[in-house]
Amino acid sequence: MAYADPSKHRSSQRVWVWPGYEWDMHRPRWFIIGSLLLVIAVGLASRASWMPPGFWADNAGDPLWALCVYLGFLLLFPKLRVPYAALCAFGVAAAVECQQLIQWPWLVQVRGTLPGQLLLGSGFVWVDFVRYGAGVLFGAAVDWGIQALRK
Repeated sequence: MAYADPSKHRSSQRVWVWPGYEWDMHRPRWFIIGSLLLVIAVGLASRASWMPPGFWADNAGDPLWALCVYLGFLLLFPKLRVPYAALCAFGVAAAVECQQLIQWPWLVQVRGTLPGQLLLGSGFVWVDFVRYGAGVLFGAAVDWGIQALRK
């Protein structure tokens, strides 16, 4: 079991802590929300009709979507350690990609809407796993760098 340092807790008793959590890690939620909004804006711009076709337009959406999932985990659990956040984000991204293999009529209908397509995707492609990994690794590297600068 993992226990928090009693000197950093209000009580003098040992408090159980989930192993992926760090008591002294601090990520301001306003910074996470701002980053998330910026990544969403860049992701939507990459899919815009005025974007010229090419590498950026074809490949930017998936890593940015995975980065949004990573930032979403940080928003929900701001003290989550970087490796745990990265594994959770990649796991969710992989699960969403795999659910695209399911062709239930109601699920296909949900994916046919704009919000459904943006959140759930439209078709299974193996290379998306590499793109999701790149997005999550980028987010984890930036997060680790920020945490290292803060210490």
